[in-house]
Amino acid sequence: MKASILAIFFVAIIGIALGSNNLRDGRPGCATDIEMRQVYYRNFWDANAYWKCINKGVPASPMRCEEGGYQGNLRKCVDWEDWEWEDPVAPPSSAY
Repeated sequence: MKASILAIFFVAIIGIALGSNNLRDGRPGCATDIEMRQVYYRNFWDANAYWKCINKGVPASPMRCEEGGYQGNLRKCVDWEDWEWEDPVAPPSSAY
């Protein structure tokens, strides 16, 4: 009985973790007008990278900062001295 309850608990935790957008890289699906107006989105896994919505309905294209990191709240690349951590915020749609 205890083993089956424990197994159900672990399956539920794994399901929650896999459904969490924070485990994904933040790539938008570019499916909404809001995404097409904002255009640039932070890559959750790589501070030097970001996403760019180019065509509506087509997942965002990967982009890289030539130097420094991508600052999501400014929607631009900044020098590493100016870069600050930001909590991931899921885009309106997901590429996955």
